[in-house]
Amino acid sequence: MQKDDRHQDHRAVYYASIVACRGAHDIFCYEVPSSLEYAVPQVYSIINENCLERKIMALQLHTSQSHRPYMQPEQIRVMAQFRGRMAGNYQYAEAFFIHKMVLQA
Repeated sequence: MQKDDRHQDHRAVYYASIVACRGAHDIFCYEVPSSLEYAVPQVYSIINENCLERKIMALQLHTSQSHRPYMQPEQIRVMAQFRGRMAGNYQYAEAFFIHKMVLQA
């Protein structure tokens, strides 16, 4: 979720989350298809087929959004494959954007 998301509820959750998590060392924003801009992620999490299938099943519960092309299982799978290739030629990955990351010595 990012501050430039086109959906006003997503933007509201983004800002509320940033405030609520201000004491956290690391804050990563997850990728959403309704973002206004294409951005290159800075962090990837490698996922497996089981994880991807659970994500697809969870997203299908959002019945009010089921008509959206980017909510179709094949689109979700293709994006996970694309991010997997970007992450280093893995089968699937999730992409994240760094809002704040503190490295401790």
